[in-house]
Amino acid sequence: MNYDDLKVHPVAALFPMMTEDELNDLAEDIKANGLIHPIVLDADGKLIDGRNRLEGCRRGDVKPQFTELNGQDPVAFILSCNIERRHLNKGQQAMAKAMARATQTDKMSVLVKDEAEVSGMSEKTLTRANVVLKFAPELSGSVLAGATPLNEAYEVAQQRKARKKQQSDEEAASAAQLEAEARERQRKLDTLQRDAPDLATLVQEDRLPIGEAMVAFEERKRKEREYALMKTETLEEVLTALDPCSIDPETW
Repeated sequence: MNYDDLKVHPVAALFPMMTEDELNDLAEDIKANGLIHPIVLDADGKLIDGRNRLEGCRRGDVKPQFTELNGQDPVAFILSCNIERRHLNKGQQAMAKAMARATQTDKMSVLVKDEAEVSGMSEKTLTRANVVLKFAPELSGSVLAGATPLNEAYEVAQQRKARKKQQSDEEAASAAQLEAEARERQRKLDTLQRDAPDLATLVQEDRLPIGEAMVAFEERKRKEREYALMKTETLEEVLTALDPCSIDPETW
């Protein structure tokens, strides 16, 4: 078996390897005392526990021993082993669970409240880890390693979340404004097509901006009203002249 080609479970790969000095010390121990705890594989043959021990065997030129996980949930097993072995604090544990869940698309719908009840961890801590993973993912590894406290990473993520929401709100407002302007333009174009098709044609051919077309249309309507008023006044004068009853006797 080529151990270099052995696939590692994605959740197990989340946890960092030992340092070079630690791996060399482990190799010396395995060479002197043998491999006490075998490498654990899941049902698909993926390594779920023992990456450091496998590397120690390779460096110490010791043939590794393997065992298969029997009936347990691989992810739960990986988290349990690493949380216990590495003495992770609550922030690290929450980040480990959030990152583990992110590797499983079928688990993404699990509610934080339900996950908190199952793991015995506070809902608030798990929520903060998820916020960091979503809005400041580059800090998740640092939180898991214990280099950055979860609360500090959460503050950074919260600021980014707020900026993203503001940007999203501004984009939504801009899109709404553009949509309103498009509707107003179409309304004006419909008016021109109905009452001034010559101007509508110029607009559609990009030979005249719709604003100028509407100004010309309004001016045209104004002149039409003035002309209609003038005709009405002239007609009243004519009718008055033709009706003797409307003229006083002296004038008649």
